[in-house]
This record gives sequence, C-alpha cells and structure tokens, in this order.
Amino acid sequence: MTSPRHEGGPEPSELTEVFGAPVSPLAPPPGAFAEARRRAAARRRRGVAAAGVAAAVCVAGSAALLGLTRGGDEAPGPPVADGGPAPERDRDTAGTTAPAEPEESAPAEPTAPTDPVPDDEQPPPTTEGAPSAEGSPPATPACASAALALAAGQPDGAAGSLTIPLEFTNEGEVTCALVGYPGVSLTSAEGGGERVGAPARRGEERGQAVPVELAPGEAALADLRVGTAENYPAEDCEPEPAGGLRVFPPDETEALFLPFDGLTACANDGVALLAVTVVYEAPA
Repeated sequence: MTSPRHEGGPEPSELTEVFGAPVSPLAPPPGAFAEARRRAAARRRRGVAAAGVAAAVCVAGSAALLGLTRGGDEAPGPPVADGGPAPERDRDTAGTTAPAEPEESAPAEPTAPTDPVPDDEQPPPTTEGAPSAEGSPPATPACASAALALAAGQPDGAAGSLTIPLEFTNEGEVTCALVGYPGVSLTSAEGGGERVGAPARRGEERGQAVPVELAPGEAALADLRVGTAENYPAEDCEPEPAGGLRVFPPDETEALFLPFDGLTACANDGVALLAVTVVYEAPA
C-alpha cells in the first residue's frame, strides 16, 4: 500500500519556493575590471625585473668562474690603485712572465793611494766656518802658507816658561782668513830644520776659534808657550838645543820656518814643552 505523498509527488513548501526561484547574475562593482588590469600589469613588471636580476647573477657567476680558471694559470700581480695604470710586465715569446734583468752598474774606479802625512807633520784640526747661504757672497778663502809671512813678537818670560807671539802677515793680493790652531814644533839646530820632541798641544787661553780675516798687509797672532827643558830630569827630557820653530798655518800642509835662538828641546816625545792658542786678531 502506497502513501498518498508518493502517489501524488511532494507537496510544494516555502523552501521549494525560495530555492526554486530563478537566479539572475549580479553585475560586477564599478572599477573592478580596471583594478584587475592594473594588478596584471604589476605582475608582468615584477616578472621582467626578476628575469633581469637572474640574468645579471648568471653573468657575474660566469665572470667569477672565468677569473678563477685563469688565476690558476698565472700568478696574480700586485694590486693596482683605482684610476692608476696597470703595471707592465716583460713577457717572453711563450707568453710567460720574464723576470726583469737587474741593471749593471759600472765598477768603481780604484782610487790612487796617497802617502799619508805623519801625525806630527799635520796641523791640528780647526773649526770650520758655516757655509754661506745661497745668494750670499762667497766665504773668504783660507790664507795659504805661500801668502803668509811669519815673525816672532816680543817674548814674555814667566815662571818655568816663555810665551812667544807668532805673527802671521798676509803678503798676498787678496783678503784671506785664518781660523783655528796652527801646528808648531821645535826644530833641531843642525840639519835642515828637523822636528825635535813632541808638537805643541792646544792651549785654551784665547778661547774658541773664530775666523780672522786679513786684508793684504794685515796680521793675526797666536801665542806659543815654551816650557823650560831644564825643569825636567835629563834622563826624562833628553835635552837638545833647538834652532827655531816649524809652523803650519791652520788648515795648511806647507810649513813655515822661524829661526829662534836660545831654545832647548826635549828629544823625548813624552815630554810636552809646547802649547799654542788659536789664531786671534792682532790688537789695533
């Protein structure tokens, strides 16, 4: 036996009326198509940018790989500062780096030996004047031995010694200068003025050395103190008569001879009888 519902079909209800009603499509909101086109264009631009970055990365990787490959074949050179030229290399025909050949220097020519002057023959070292500045007049030349005349001033005796002023006169034609200590020794009375005993040591009675300029005809002085040989035991002094003085002007190697009677030398070089001061300006 069948139900009356199946025989006649379902009875219409409110739900059937609601869901069975015909549906009409809704229209898109205003500007929806324009927004969709803008988003599509933005997606395309991002894709192009990503492709460019990928290409740049590929190129950089290829360059780095090529540099590493070449770096194994050739040693890297020294770093080059930005903007400066790359260092040049000498290469042989095979393409490898050839070491630069060192420059050959000419051998030094041997210097001809000179005969040394004995210490007792050389005048004591002197204080040199300061060099002239550029543009200033040249320094006064030193007085040469050949341009000087040597004389003895009035001796002055004291207890145990005798002081003899040595007078240097410029007989040349130009102004010259003397600065420092002369070299002085006693000479024998016989046989051509050979030195006897120790040369004069430096005395400090006249202070430091200063240049003394001598115009033609002018003179400068240096004081020589001669000790008395008789004050020493004969076995220590080995006394010997002296015939005069041998004097080297400052910075000169040519000696001047000054005869002087009445002096006694000590032949023993260990006894210092003589002391000499620096050259100083003669009193007016």
